Amino acid sequence: FPVRYVRHFPASSGETLQIVISPMPSRDIRPDDLKHRETIRLPIELREMVSEINYEGDRPGQPWIIVNFNVAENYEVRPGRDARSLLVLVRHPEAAVVHETVLESEGPES
Repeated sequence: FPVRYVRHFPASSGETLQIVISPMPSRDIRPDDLKHRETIRLPIELREMVSEINYEGDRPGQPWIIVNFNVAENYEVRPGRDARSLLVLVRHPEAAVVHETVLESEGPES
């Protein structure tokens, strides 16, 4: 489903990253379709860095995406190139490596 990035915290580092999103109007999705919790399947390449990603649409107010890293990480969060993704850039200064993770929505689960 289409989303708008609202904010995230902690600002730039931590073991848990909380991202607040705002669903964008869509004729294919009713508001009640988004009021659920879901654990997002991790791609194999993320499992060394991330233990879990959860969508929490049943919270009061706006939905959240919670990213639990295996250890504290330095990151940057940005809206994606389209309304169906968010970018999480994880920085490893000692190795001068940046991992770019795209969280994409594939639509409501049935």
